Amino acid sequence: MTLRASLSAPLLAVVLSAFAAQNVAFISGVWQGDANYDANGKFSDCLMTAQADSGILIGFVISKHFEWGLVLADETRKFKVGETEAVVLLVDQRDPIPAIAKVVDVHGIVIPLEDSDPVIDALRGLIVPQSTIVTPNAPEARRLAEDDLEDEELDLASCAQRLLAMGCDYVLVTGTHEPGAEVVNTLYAEQGIVRADRWPRLAGSYHGSGCTLASAIAAALANGLDMPEAVRDAQEYTWQALASGLRLGMGQLLPDRFFWAREVGGQEDEAAA
Repeated sequence: MTLRASLSAPLLAVVLSAFAAQNVAFISGVWQGDANYDANGKFSDCLMTAQADSGILIGFVISKHFEWGLVLADETRKFKVGETEAVVLLVDQRDPIPAIAKVVDVHGIVIPLEDSDPVIDALRGLIVPQSTIVTPNAPEARRLAEDDLEDEELDLASCAQRLLAMGCDYVLVTGTHEPGAEVVNTLYAEQGIVRADRWPRLAGSYHGSGCTLASAIAAALANGLDMPEAVRDAQEYTWQALASGLRLGMGQLLPDRFFWAREVGGQEDEAAA
């Protein structure tokens, strides 16, 4: 289990070394959050939080450069904004993880998570070159394609071309993180844009949309479709699965990948009546 995955684990404790050794236990609850955009409509950050029964708020933040941070807010504690605090993360029964938190509010800190560069390097050097198609969303495409020394944010077409140059055959950049009433998904190949599909933006937050899309593309290709048709059919399937999404418990909506079977069953019931 990675630290990123542990945010939804049964127990996550944070000990602030500057205070008496008090563990902050968090039981997974209802996650809420929003993606934020700058004045130019570019993704700036995303904050997801959930509140424990004790009143302590815990969550995570993602920056436009796809940097992760753990958030802790406790109204009973007072910090000096701009300074740092030594903290220890306790995840399940694992060894304590020391970290330095940045104080961003008198009651809140952000704990930067470990550098993801080795993962990014592995994706760039090992996974992308062996892929027929990669399907990043906009923040992922920028994180994979951009050089850390660049000051200007790349447009998505340039990101796609850089990913293609790494060795994959196609890049499908999904637009769910971009603003607008429609979600625009664009398929790129070496010669440029192959197709761009627009879909009405669905309300709500979903878990598993990207996995559903990638799996549907693979299934369509296995059935003999060419890439442009496979991508189009997979998007249609994914949109319908999301539109029929299920909320199991109090978390995010999950795609109903068997929506088509339920529709057929309902029609048969109506015909029998």
